[in-house]
Amino acid sequence: MEIPVRVRNLSQQPADVVLRFLGLDSSWLISGAERRLLVDPGAQAEVAFACQPPVATQAPSQEYPFVIEAIPQDGTKTRVDGGLEVLPIGFVQFRATPQKQRIPAKGAWWPSKQADPVTYELLFKNASNLAQQVNVQIQGKDQTRCSSKVIPQEANLNLGETTQVLLEAHKPRPWVGFPQTLRLEAAAYLSDQRLGSADPATQNLELQVFPILPLWLQAALVALLAALIALWPRSSPEGHTDFVNSVRFNGDVSSVLSGSDDRTIRRWTVDGDSLKQNKPQGILATADKSVRVLRFVPENNDQVAAGLENGVIQLWNVPLAQKKREFIYRQGDRVFDLVFSKHSRSLFSGHGSGLVLWWKPAPPTAISEEDPVTRSIREANERLHPQPSMIIHDPLTGKPVILNAQPEEYPEIPEGESIPSEPGDYPMPPDDPAWA
Repeated sequence: MEIPVRVRNLSQQPADVVLRFLGLDSSWLISGAERRLLVDPGAQAEVAFACQPPVATQAPSQEYPFVIEAIPQDGTKTRVDGGLEVLPIGFVQFRATPQKQRIPAKGAWWPSKQADPVTYELLFKNASNLAQQVNVQIQGKDQTRCSSKVIPQEANLNLGETTQVLLEAHKPRPWVGFPQTLRLEAAAYLSDQRLGSADPATQNLELQVFPILPLWLQAALVALLAALIALWPRSSPEGHTDFVNSVRFNGDVSSVLSGSDDRTIRRWTVDGDSLKQNKPQGILATADKSVRVLRFVPENNDQVAAGLENGVIQLWNVPLAQKKREFIYRQGDRVFDLVFSKHSRSLFSGHGSGLVLWWKPAPPTAISEEDPVTRSIREANERLHPQPSMIIHDPLTGKPVILNAQPEEYPEIPEGESIPSEPGDYPMPPDDPAWA
């Protein structure tokens, strides 16, 4: 820039004048700080001082006063005051190193509780002609998920210098889980805003937090736990999982059987005023359909008949939890009730269709005469009853029965029907084929 100076000679004689530029660093004046002029009487002359301020970091933004003196060879020295204002220029550079950190600082194959805070270096280079103070604030969506500290909170930025601010961040490590990535933002606020904000105004930071247990070890533990769960013995439920349709006490009121819509027959033991499920034989049987009704065989508490939703009737051996027989007349005709005759010779079933069916157990079988127990029973019976008799095995009661009649006297019974367990009482089926 040029600073013009005009000199007027008010005298009647020519004037030899020396101009001196005072107040500014002489290095700013390109052609020197002195000029010499010859001014005619009553005339004026003009000259300019070329001024070049140095780089911004060496010339702070301010007003610089100066004085220009005019010294004639003959006469009195005069002076004039002026000022040079240097406007703000330049910028404040902002960078962070490193931008990504992790806790712990180094990965490990084995569990480690190391969780030292990490440090980010925030560097500010003042490339302007303004002295500044910088304040750093931590923000971002994950700012509340970790603790942070800025040292110092405010830093002075002198011209041309680089100032370091430290940011410490910390987050406790979880024992398990996937690595967590926290995204933070360091924002710089300058005390003098005439040049705007820092360049750039913010720095994006990333913090990875790894669990104490490495991922491979977590995967191994999950696989081991899954294997243990798969191999762990599963106990059956403590009770039915659906509606209970039938509950029956056995003859001596020592146990109870229950049938349910969950398709199971469960066995319970009477314990005072409460019932306890028999273990591990809590479930006596699992049927194909809902169990609608149960009925113990009167002559033998070890057997129970079960009527199902689909019309099937099953005969179960309670102590052995074995199904002895299964029979059906019409598929899907729900069994509503079961009733045995007095001596367990017949079974009557009521169905949803309105039918009442008459069932008889399988025919008895003769017991071998060579069996020692059979011979003892026969000898004792012959002493009491000299008439002819035979010993048979009752399929319902499971006990030997003495029949005082010849086997030929029994009517021929088709397969799937039964004969009675005592002589002289042979209920015959009705003409309706619904009995079989």
